[in-house]
Formats: sequence, structure tokens, C-alpha cells
Amino acid sequence: MRTLAVPVLNAKGEAHAALALRSTPELLPDAALPRQLARALACANALEILLLPPGERRVPKGE
Repeated sequence: MRTLAVPVLNAKGEAHAALALRSTPELLPDAALPRQLARALACANALEILLLPPGERRVPKGE
């Protein structure tokens, strides 16, 4: 088994939740890891908006 996990962070940089993808190496080969990591991070950012009230969210870069 292979697992890729990313945290859902709050404004303090603490993990509020986590998102994990688990599969076999045949279905999640080394070559796919960077793309899947980018997707998992994007999903974790979306979950931050859904799970945390505005005052507990991180401020997006550039704002």
C-alpha cells in the first residue's frame, strides 16, 4: 500500500483535519505522485474553506 496525505491547516498553521489518498503502487506509481500531491493540496485548501469559519482560515497569498 502507498499513502499520500496532506493537512487541512487553520490560521495558526495547525492541522485541523487531514486528507489522505491510499492505493497500491501499481495504481499510484512514483511518476504520479507530484500530480496527485498537487491535487491533494488543492483539495485540502478547498476543505479549509468548507470546514473552518472565516476567522480560523489562513489568509490566501496576495491578500
